[in-house]
Amino acid sequence: LSIVPRRRTELLGRLHLLWGRDHLEDEVAGVRLRRFASASVPPNAAAIPKWVEAVADALKLEGRETVLDTACEEGFMAVALARRGARVIGIAPDRTAMHRAWDTAAQNEVTTCVFYTRAPEGVIEKLQARGERFEAALLSSREGPTSRRLFDLLVRSGVRRLAITGSSLPLLAADLRTAAEAGYQLKAVYPVDLLPQTSRIHCVASLVHQASST
Repeated sequence: LSIVPRRRTELLGRLHLLWGRDHLEDEVAGVRLRRFASASVPPNAAAIPKWVEAVADALKLEGRETVLDTACEEGFMAVALARRGARVIGIAPDRTAMHRAWDTAAQNEVTTCVFYTRAPEGVIEKLQARGERFEAALLSSREGPTSRRLFDLLVRSGVRRLAITGSSLPLLAADLRTAAEAGYQLKAVYPVDLLPQTSRIHCVASLVHQASST
């Protein structure tokens, strides 16, 4: 049961389980996962493999990188990239999403993913203090533009290749401007229609840090 307290553009409001399990078992783009009513994976399963391909192409994965996923939600994209040989460190928005991400990795017998939760800037600083370095990173803004501080931390962490995803063009444009200020150069944009018959088109922007692009 979904209760929407006031008029809003989002489909779902407060969710209440009336009966049965709170999830469905599914497999999307070769990744086994549990779909919850509030799941972050878009419903257009036929287009999701193209979305994964767009992210992998944007990051130019060769199969041995350490990738930072700053908005990994419930772990779907992190596991999809890990199955391509990457080591992925994901930052979930809350503890529930983090536990679901660990569960997704376990369902797929993936051992090269690690998940954290809290503000991405704090996690990255903590990992930097441990000497952690990253070759690539995936960003996705939903509630507001990505901070300049986060881009600066990515540069200091060694991130050369960057993918920024989202369905809000104003947010994406804001992130691309901030990324350019931090030294990242836009190389390509891949549009993927994950929500057909709506006005939202998900885009994956591929960027390379100028210091490493020559």
